[in-house]
Amino acid sequence: MKKKIWKRLSSGLGRSMLLACSVTALTQMSAPPAEAHSDKGKSHKNPPLVLSDEGSFFINGKVENTQFPTAGSPAPGKTIVNQMYVRYMIPDKVRQYTTKNGKKTVKTNVPPVIMIHGSGHTGATFETTPDGREGWATYFLRQGFPVYIVDHSGRARSGFDPNVINQAKVDSNPAILPSIVKTTLEGAWVGFRIGPEYGVAYPGTQFPTAQFEHYAAQLVPNTEVTLAGGGNNSTDAMVALLDKIGPAIIIAHSQGSTYGAASTVQRPNLVKGLVLLEGSCAATPTEIASAFVRSPYMAIIGDNRPSDRNVQCQTAVSSINAAGGNAKFWLLPDSGMKGNTHMMMMDKNSDLIANKLLTWLTSNIK
Repeated sequence: MKKKIWKRLSSGLGRSMLLACSVTALTQMSAPPAEAHSDKGKSHKNPPLVLSDEGSFFINGKVENTQFPTAGSPAPGKTIVNQMYVRYMIPDKVRQYTTKNGKKTVKTNVPPVIMIHGSGHTGATFETTPDGREGWATYFLRQGFPVYIVDHSGRARSGFDPNVINQAKVDSNPAILPSIVKTTLEGAWVGFRIGPEYGVAYPGTQFPTAQFEHYAAQLVPNTEVTLAGGGNNSTDAMVALLDKIGPAIIIAHSQGSTYGAASTVQRPNLVKGLVLLEGSCAATPTEIASAFVRSPYMAIIGDNRPSDRNVQCQTAVSSINAAGGNAKFWLLPDSGMKGNTHMMMMDKNSDLIANKLLTWLTSNIK
């Protein structure tokens, strides 16, 4: 006889999750209550999150021969490079939408959501917020969407290629070393529009500034520069991921928008919605006609951003709509949401933004 076992998981989401899996068992086990996260006494406790499956895998890796081991290192051999780390979570009950096929009503599972982080970050962007609330990954899971979170190829859990670093050491040639950038606290504070100068917040900022250093601890170096082809490997891996899991919605932040858009151009039949969070909206007329008119497209921008930086996305949205597509430019302050930063998925009103985004997606995905 098969029964469901409820298994407590420790995960990067930073809270208790329950994995429901059908296994042969004689008894039914229950997990202890999920722990509450608090910020100044406010509880962020939520009901248990029930999943039918959860795990991770790597995609699009390439075997490479090492060439320049340093003293004390193993002999040259084969390694894997270019791979992309993917974490997936499937809700116990996947949301469905209803369509008409003649007189027949057809129910179809919603496509999964792939979340792509930006420069200096990892997939943690979409997990727990700095002040301990559930992130967008959990939000979409609770709404019945399967979620896939990636780390860019060459960064964080995806790993990087040390060959060029070892070669520079062996050859005593620092000129060949790539420039590996890591965002400073000062750079994040100002560049991500938390405030005009480090330690000074914009009035009404939505970012949880009391937990800024907790957030800054998740910033990582952009080590994809060690890979031949750099960020293009992330686009290739995204294409491979779409080929593996099938039709999906892409939500891409900042630098990640380049990879989300490029993979849409290569697999327009598999992208059922493209959401660019404060990212590049660069698109040629050919790309618009062949790809971006085929699925709902949204560009979301926060507050305190120079208006001239929004022109590219406004132009792209207008061009997509003129070509017969379905695109929306959402400037958050224009809709009454004031004080949002570059890191809107971590801002204190992140759930409100996610809710409005979800409403738009469910009204427009085909």
